Amino acid sequence: MTHTSSDQGPTPTMASGPLDTAGAHQEGDRTGIAGAPGTPGAYSIGKVAGIEISIHYTWLFAVALIAWSLAAGYYPADIPGLGVFTYWVIGIVSAVLLFASVLAHELMHSLVARTRGIRVDSITLFIFGGISNLASEWSRWRFLSQALLARWRVTSRW
Repeated sequence: MTHTSSDQGPTPTMASGPLDTAGAHQEGDRTGIAGAPGTPGAYSIGKVAGIEISIHYTWLFAVALIAWSLAAGYYPADIPGLGVFTYWVIGIVSAVLLFASVLAHELMHSLVARTRGIRVDSITLFIFGGISNLASEWSRWRFLSQALLARWRVTSRW
């Protein structure tokens, strides 16, 4: 798949997961990718290390469902005796922290890609997690193993 920009030639893009195999997007059409820049429903919330961070509207459903599950089920059973408001605050904070860890995970992938000379366009959080939009695919298994090592570095320290 390629993306053509007016200031650059065709640029290969990378998508992962069911979007590739289900045919949700066609050659040259990046609108089927939840994390692609310009995707309807994705809203920019800022930049980290020069990488645009966006949240797709489906992210709100995930945060709400996780917060509700924690506030109505898990925390009252695990920590009895707190008020309903307290359970909801803890549930919402926990859901947001979960996605903060997803963002840290995607940032590690993106920073490793940058060290290998691959341009990173953006990171988008959506209902199923996050996606880093890279300008091209990694061509060697060595690069992939370094991305997995970066994941291990982030998750093993928390």
